[in-house]
Amino acid sequence: MPALWRCLVACANLFLALNHTPAIAETSAPVPDGLAAHQNAFERVEIARVRIHNSVGGTIEGSRDGGATWQSIGHVLLPAVKVNPNAYLAAKYAQSGSVAATAVNALHFCAGQNLKASRGIIWSMIPAADTAAGRISLQSELGGTASKALAANAAVSPDAALRTDIPGGSGLFGGFYTPFVGNKIWLEKAGALTPLADGYVPAVGDAWVIPVEQPRRYPVSVTFENVKGGAVTAEYRGEEPKPIARVLRPVGGVGRFVGSFFAEVGRIRANHCGVIDLSTSLNGKVGSFQIVPEAHAREYGPPFQLTQYLIISPLEGAPPLEGTPPLFYGYIRPRFEPNDINKPLEEGLLGRFGMEFKYRGDDTWHPAGTWWMEQGAPLWNFMNSALSDVTHIRIRFPFTFNATPEEARIVFPHADGPISRVGSTIGF
Repeated sequence: MPALWRCLVACANLFLALNHTPAIAETSAPVPDGLAAHQNAFERVEIARVRIHNSVGGTIEGSRDGGATWQSIGHVLLPAVKVNPNAYLAAKYAQSGSVAATAVNALHFCAGQNLKASRGIIWSMIPAADTAAGRISLQSELGGTASKALAANAAVSPDAALRTDIPGGSGLFGGFYTPFVGNKIWLEKAGALTPLADGYVPAVGDAWVIPVEQPRRYPVSVTFENVKGGAVTAEYRGEEPKPIARVLRPVGGVGRFVGSFFAEVGRIRANHCGVIDLSTSLNGKVGSFQIVPEAHAREYGPPFQLTQYLIISPLEGAPPLEGTPPLFYGYIRPRFEPNDINKPLEEGLLGRFGMEFKYRGDDTWHPAGTWWMEQGAPLWNFMNSALSDVTHIRIRFPFTFNATPEEARIVFPHADGPISRVGSTIGF
């Protein structure tokens, strides 16, 4: 076994020498100052932290006590040694050295901005999948090459993505340790943490630490009135609903967004600076719809052509919504695991996000409807209008313990000290 390990390390070093992707320093820059200020305008509190050792067999660890103690939550199958300088369009709204996207089938980290191409520069992490359909859902994040390295005798990933043995929809990909968009990434060396330099490129042996920080003051829910011109409102305990956006184009259908393979009905599939993906499918099937901000929808294209997107616009006089809280930065993450019932209450059942619908002619909130198809199957015609009778969509936020907007302090069973949390709702 030691000989095999030495061989893997040697292969990794050789691969690094031959395939190192340089930082794109001449085109890298942080997001605009105005957007960065908006992204930092709310207080956060750490609820956990994650440490990732970027080497073959490296441990992926979680801590509930600020890094005093750690537990293993997975391992690295193939480390990452590249960045992708032409990431998905909305990555350009993420801050360098932070989590750019969080999903049940991938995490994306921002290494800088490629201004020449108007794209973000990222590297990624992906979960494990033990079926062909599951592997397809990973390929969507990596340009169709996700299974290439797993089928080869590689020592590092040929893509800009670290491969893990954590099942999709769990751990970092839907569990308690899942980070939020905007959470900072730190490089750990000799026990010290330093911010990632702009233009960072991952290397074998690097260790990253991500404090999982959520807003100090959480809303109870965000509601979308699913009609052109409809209101988008955030509700905090003890306050009247507050308008935060408006609906430009309502959603009418359910799409074949392959990452929903790892999500359950009514759960968050993904969140980044330009999308909220909401699952209507059973785990192991596909089906979801997306909420996207106007500017990103216009640069991307399909949201104005297909029924599977709900497009929202900023309020009059307000700045664009891309990369801004509470919808597209810092507040939302995929959070649901079947074994939540076996965990401490506040990090298990009460830590979930959920989705509810109202239907035409009925003023009662119902659990989100179920529409799905098999991975790779044709999109049935009726899926284009599956949500046509949905008049309101509500995202329910996790439980928080204080019933008023005033700050409260609670003690988590596994933490050494108190952690502040605000607001109140019921997770489900």
